[in-house]
Amino acid sequence: MKRQLFFTPFLIMCWFIGSFANNSLAATPILPISFPVTTMKGAVLDSVFVEKKPVMLIFWANWCVPCRKEVPQLNDLHQEFSRRVQMMGINEDEKLESGLAFIGRYRPQYPNIKDQNFEIASQLGVNSLPLVLVVSAAGQELYRSAEPPSKDELKQLLEEQT
Repeated sequence: MKRQLFFTPFLIMCWFIGSFANNSLAATPILPISFPVTTMKGAVLDSVFVEKKPVMLIFWANWCVPCRKEVPQLNDLHQEFSRRVQMMGINEDEKLESGLAFIGRYRPQYPNIKDQNFEIASQLGVNSLPLVLVVSAAGQELYRSAEPPSKDELKQLLEEQT
């Protein structure tokens, strides 16, 4: 009887610790981007681009009307926070020409790459556009929304990381 009383709390404690560890691992996405990567404008980004800074990934497509509307706000965020956050657009158009037309017309100021075969979106669970995802320098998801964070929200996210 005494053994059973000790054993049950021990099992509960092991289950709790195991559940916590599994949940924290599941909430830590690893950026599925192989560096070096060539942007849609032809620049080459190496892995230093994402080291030691949070990364904001912006998933978009030329046909996506809300994607077009959020570019000015994202450009403002890029201008204000580029020293603290790496921003990268991820184009989900089937054809490169469509993505290049978007870039030419709406002029995002942050680098943009083509998501070949929707691999990045699939690995990060992107199922609608637009989507903005902020990942900490340690690889933890900090923000996920169809809308970019406000300047105040982004500032708060960054301050919580330091």
